Amino acid sequence: MPDPPKIPLLHPFPILEIPTDLAACPWARATLGLDGEELRGAIAGHLPLPADPALARLREKLLTYHPAGIVTYSSRSYLQLDHPEIDKEDEGIGESYYLGYPALREEVAAAITDALHTLGIAGAVSAALIEFYALFPGLREDFQCTGHFIQPGEWHTLGSMLSDVPDIIPQEPWASAICLYHARNGDDVVLSSSGEVAWYCIAEAEIIPIASDFSGFLDYLIGYLDLRWPLDSYGPD
Repeated sequence: MPDPPKIPLLHPFPILEIPTDLAACPWARATLGLDGEELRGAIAGHLPLPADPALARLREKLLTYHPAGIVTYSSRSYLQLDHPEIDKEDEGIGESYYLGYPALREEVAAAITDALHTLGIAGAVSAALIEFYALFPGLREDFQCTGHFIQPGEWHTLGSMLSDVPDIIPQEPWASAICLYHARNGDDVVLSSSGEVAWYCIAEAEIIPIASDFSGFLDYLIGYLDLRWPLDSYGPD
């Protein structure tokens, strides 16, 4: 078995034969030999329609993106979806998103429960949060150390992240907020135990509210996708 690629490796559609590094990839098996509308239909069929309305809108939005291929990186594989207006000659971060294959909701709920128990946090769980992590595990816009949603088993609190600089740790409920998304500019999307979602802006060391719940954050994310810009607290100038 070859070593996992240290840089992202794209297998463009149509994939007519499954290569070794995609042998265990469900997306490869689901899309083998497909292109055009058949490919889009197959992808839609493997993304279950969620109960949460905001998450359903995010699913619908991503299904308007162009399926470019399957990317392998660090022993994992992702479906690459390009913004429908993307210019391949001038492609940048924020114009493509990468999706892992959907996970079982029960397994995701158990992983989130275990993560919160490990962190000693009560609350913060909503049906929308569980559905999101089940439908889009590993959702990311980049393959370096930033630009991705953090998996439940790797969650940490904002306070623990800032433990080396205690003077800038925010007051509760944000000190014990979970870091959900690590942006390329160092910002983090954080979720408080009461369910509120905010940016932690590292440059100003301040909390910038986004939404009163995770479903509201999903609507924010949907609106951000059209900016074709790396997801961070500033957005394009």
